[in-house]
Amino acid sequence: MEVKHPFPLQLSLDNITKEFGVQAKNKFSQWREKLSQNPESFKDIEKEIEGFGKNFQGMFTILLLEDKQVDKGIQKEARKIRSETLQPVKNSYRRFRKVQILSGHKIGLKTLYCGPNKNDKKIGDLKSESNQNGLGMYPELAALGIHEGYSPGIQSEVGWIGSQLSSISQVEKHFKRNHCRLTNRGVRTIFLLLANMALNARREGVMKWRDGSLEPSNELVGKRVAVAIDGGRVRIRERKKGKKSKKGYPRYIGAWREPKLFIIYQLDESGKINKAMPRVVDGSLLGPDFTMELLAYHLYRLGASQAQEIIFLGDGQDWIWDRLPNVIIKAKLPEQKVFLLLDFYHAAQNISQALETIKEWDKKMKKKEFKELRSILKKGQLEEFFRRLNELKKIGGKEFKKKIKYFEKRKIFLNYGKARRRKLPLGSGAIESTIRRVINLKIKGPGIFWTPVMAEGMIVIRANCLINRWEELMKTIYQDGRKTRRRSYKFAPIPMSAKKARSA
Repeated sequence: MEVKHPFPLQLSLDNITKEFGVQAKNKFSQWREKLSQNPESFKDIEKEIEGFGKNFQGMFTILLLEDKQVDKGIQKEARKIRSETLQPVKNSYRRFRKVQILSGHKIGLKTLYCGPNKNDKKIGDLKSESNQNGLGMYPELAALGIHEGYSPGIQSEVGWIGSQLSSISQVEKHFKRNHCRLTNRGVRTIFLLLANMALNARREGVMKWRDGSLEPSNELVGKRVAVAIDGGRVRIRERKKGKKSKKGYPRYIGAWREPKLFIIYQLDESGKINKAMPRVVDGSLLGPDFTMELLAYHLYRLGASQAQEIIFLGDGQDWIWDRLPNVIIKAKLPEQKVFLLLDFYHAAQNISQALETIKEWDKKMKKKEFKELRSILKKGQLEEFFRRLNELKKIGGKEFKKKIKYFEKRKIFLNYGKARRRKLPLGSGAIESTIRRVINLKIKGPGIFWTPVMAEGMIVIRANCLINRWEELMKTIYQDGRKTRRRSYKFAPIPMSAKKARSA
């Protein structure tokens, strides 16, 4: 592969090692003299050494890309990609493409470009991959994982660092401090790239699962599994009709939306989170149907159908419990191994709210009754619990009766005594913590607005970063990049509500 690079010397292994030896000897003398006279300069010298290494990191990277043996391997993989994606032969030629590598250097690669095939027909709900959005492909760059002018190393680093820092400008400053000049626009481009590729890779997995071609793994086989579900809040930038602002920017509305998330984790013998085993966190802004379909997909692909037992935890939201029966069916979970439980702490909160409506009682009486009812419920004595509630109806009023309908409606999800005997968790604290870490500490914040795709993409990116599944995510992104340069994300979820199924 022909490479244009910014280095003055002709790159070869001998030249690089020779240049390294000469420069290292000179630099070492300077650093030794400086440090001996001023020990406080050690901090600055460390950064200089890091920058010194970056230059040679770039040289070795370029030397590898120029190597004939490496080029043969790239060509072989590029031909495979072309055959898999049906790239046109006629509409292809070589041209230089600017690429930024992890060392921060910008290089030019003369690579094969395959223009979009205008005669491609639609496949399903999308155009064929080679013609999506009217974009062609660079099969040689796709083989290396290079997308939109950025190497896979720099994509991974930007995604990892950016999912944890609070703003794009901070990401830019971080890379500048580490001797890698990356512009604000470059950071945005990489984030949008990763968001779309992550979502499209996930979409491909769901489509395989739908058509029955997805093989499950054995990650959850024989394990005790817990699933917790809940929703958060983010602000979405929605375009506003009318004239643009005085500066020429389109006006928008910052509408609140609820991203719905879930966490799948393994339990130890005592019913606590097994921290030694990886978790799965995912979610969506596309509504409850797609979120619950995603949950069924993940449970199936992880092999949950052969788990020892599975408990589903959530608050009292109808969108959760109404769709769980279809999740169980679609994930092929044996019903005898499934346990459904309302989060105990939400239930206790509703007891307190119901007692607050009794105006005849003072705080002491309400507190005493709350403790007794809470204890009875936790022990799983449901007959006694509902008997006490029915007695309180006489002194309670309309508001009290409305409040206790919460328990009457969810009676089958209140078996806390059985859950305690089986050493299963009673609360959905795992998902509360997940929403705080994934949504509240990064995506939700004062003055922060997102486009729907970027918000959903950031949920996937940040979640995989926090649960130590980053390399797994990057592998799926790399595989998606081999197939297409598609940069749009569209998905039509299937109905998951049991009510909709009954009405149909």
